[in-house]
Amino acid sequence: MDYQQLDKLIKQIADRIATCDDAALLEKLISTHTMLRSRRGDTLRPAIPTASPATTPQDAAPPPRTPQETRELPERVKVDPTIARAFLGRDPHNPKRTLVRVGASYYRFRADDTRGSGKIAKSMAYDILVNDCGMTRRNVRGILRQGNGLAWRVTDDHVYLFSPARVSIALDAGSLKGRPVYVPVSDLCGGIQKVRAAFYATYHGGRRAAMPMTRKTIRELTGVPERTQVIYDHVAGVKVSYNIGTENEEPTQENYQRRAWKHGRAVFKLFDLKQHKTVIAWRRPNSYDAAYLQAPRGRQRKHNRKINLVIERQPGNDSDIVQTNFPTAEIAARHASRNPGHDHYYPTGRTMTFAASKPAKLKGVNVWELLQS
Repeated sequence: MDYQQLDKLIKQIADRIATCDDAALLEKLISTHTMLRSRRGDTLRPAIPTASPATTPQDAAPPPRTPQETRELPERVKVDPTIARAFLGRDPHNPKRTLVRVGASYYRFRADDTRGSGKIAKSMAYDILVNDCGMTRRNVRGILRQGNGLAWRVTDDHVYLFSPARVSIALDAGSLKGRPVYVPVSDLCGGIQKVRAAFYATYHGGRRAAMPMTRKTIRELTGVPERTQVIYDHVAGVKVSYNIGTENEEPTQENYQRRAWKHGRAVFKLFDLKQHKTVIAWRRPNSYDAAYLQAPRGRQRKHNRKINLVIERQPGNDSDIVQTNFPTAEIAARHASRNPGHDHYYPTGRTMTFAASKPAKLKGVNVWELLQS
């Protein structure tokens, strides 16, 4: 082996040792390389790369993890739907920027805070977002700066995470509604569309039951446009169920016209093969069910007391939204006695399959019965 091949081999070994941060072995290799070059009469400086004294730990890229340093990643994290919907909005200090990455980083930090201390080391925050989520250190610095005062407080050594109540107050999200859900950590480290879809799906996952709801109502509650909801349903795996409404009355022309005046072109006549009769039916809003498991409420009531907004209404129902869907006929009858001014529906537990091949979306629809007043 000649000097050139030996010199090239020593350079390759030095590069590998430098990544392992073994200073003693690297210095010994440098001295051996210098002696080898002096023996052959080479007066040039050693070609082995050394660490620059101007490089600071803050700007240097984190070394790759060794098999001994690789820690086990958490599988899921508890997410509040109200705060997740607030992270879908704009930054209150800079309306041109969104808070999606801040929200994903906030829950990513909480997933690694297994002791529940509410703080993580700043170096660990960089390690999580750089090695686990594939971000650059420049992006991490920008996220920590943007979320400072909204989701956490950054010091020289630690990142102190805010409580859900404090985050809700900072984002003006109001009281925490619905049940928290468990979101896979992998959904928080994906692309921006995957993260937004996960935050959107927490609203459906935190509801009591998959009641029918229009896209317009979902837009008013989440701020996500109707066409974007269709995309997020596909990305987050939200199950969409189709519903129809029926009534236990004779399918006379008078009853058909009465329903047509109220529901328009959504009314149609349906021949029920199981009951062997024709009924008047009409199209109802879809039902949505996310694949996320619901988590215990935990300190939700305490957080709501802290922000002085105690939950007094049912989750997902605002003051300007009238509840028309109920899980059972008994509950529907009880609400009908209090407010008889609108319709009250309850599920029959039946699923119809239409004999017609078109349209395909009407295969396996849920039947909702209208409570007779």
